[in-house]
Amino acid sequence: MRADAAASPDAAVGSATHDRWLALGQMQFDYLVRHGLAPAKVPHLVLVDDLRLAFLPGEHFDVVHAHSVFSHSPMSVIDECLAHVGRVLKPDGWFDFTFDRTEGEEHHVLREDFYYRTQTPVALAHRHGLDARFMDDWERLPHKQSKLRVTRRR
Repeated sequence: MRADAAASPDAAVGSATHDRWLALGQMQFDYLVRHGLAPAKVPHLVLVDDLRLAFLPGEHFDVVHAHSVFSHSPMSVIDECLAHVGRVLKPDGWFDFTFDRTEGEEHHVLREDFYYRTQTPVALAHRHGLDARFMDDWERLPHKQSKLRVTRRR
């Protein structure tokens, strides 16, 4: 990542160009709107240094979205988030996150890019009382990552 950041700030966030970065953001937004996000709402963006989400109110959010976060996170970080995200979701809310998927052995590249089999984060979500499903329709979009949707168990 350091090399990417030195070459270009856009490359450091996973895009070869600023236009591609904007296109990916639009693709994410359009996807979320197709899945029920009300486009009139203003997103609430917060920088955090942990994923316990203690600063957020309980049962407050309809949608929580993490794009290209877990693709750069070891399983302990994903576990921390999944242990707490259910608390901040409204009963019918959902948490979408992207990850780098592999059908082979789980691995990482330089502790910067992490590849997981789908069943690993799904099982982790279940362990925290959440349901998770693979978003097949995301796979058809021009993006390299996969997506899971996590909801609270009913």
